[in-house]
Amino acid sequence: MQGPQYQYAKELYTRFGYVATWTPATPVSLGDVGEMDGNVFRRVSSLKEMNVPFDIRKASNKEDLIYTSESGVNLNFKAAGSPIVAGSSLLVQKAGATIDFHKGAGVVFVAKDCVSPSIEDQISLGKELIRRYNLGEWDAKHVVVTEIKQADSMSAFISESSGGKLELVAENSLQLGTLSFADLNANFSVGASSGINTQIIAKEKLTPLFRVRQVKASFWSGTSFSVKEKSFHDLNELPPQVEITEESAELVDFTPVF
Repeated sequence: MQGPQYQYAKELYTRFGYVATWTPATPVSLGDVGEMDGNVFRRVSSLKEMNVPFDIRKASNKEDLIYTSESGVNLNFKAAGSPIVAGSSLLVQKAGATIDFHKGAGVVFVAKDCVSPSIEDQISLGKELIRRYNLGEWDAKHVVVTEIKQADSMSAFISESSGGKLELVAENSLQLGTLSFADLNANFSVGASSGINTQIIAKEKLTPLFRVRQVKASFWSGTSFSVKEKSFHDLNELPPQVEITEESAELVDFTPVF
């Protein structure tokens, strides 16, 4: 049975085109080196630790990334003082919110004020890694984190089946009529949940999404620093090492196949 990380990674990649960090609170940094274990990045080292220099392209523009599954996710807010249904953990005197996954497995993802720093000169980096690969100093199974999404605040909820329900208690009053999933990052705490596999609420300074590249060996096209379409499950099926010149280095984004 595929775990919640598969649902989460598949839906977020389809929506945003980035690999999802799992678990979502795991730290990921530019220049991290690791392997893809299924759809999970396993860090083993970093370019800095391996004495590979690189510069960072800083980013200042911010964006909100919001996603809910199309399979049926309902969000309902209540104001302080409004009645509650029997059995609810919400309090009459406090505002709150209820999330229902009523049609099947689903994901709610909210990342606020995201910036996207990246490695500056990835062509030169690729040539250096290919040089090391040709010298037997670089493992072709390794991938490098070349771009990240840093969020000031993030919330994520995952249900693997229909019937998942989450109740959130608001610490402050809510202005009903202007609220959406984007507001789930502000002053909420989990009151109760059922059928929810993963829940993260209003965690600060996380890196929920990233992109990786790898040195890819091929009998036909030589060696490239690439992100070619390749099933996560096929990453260990690499051809024998081949010698190639640095001039053949190119960038092709690593794309998971689900």
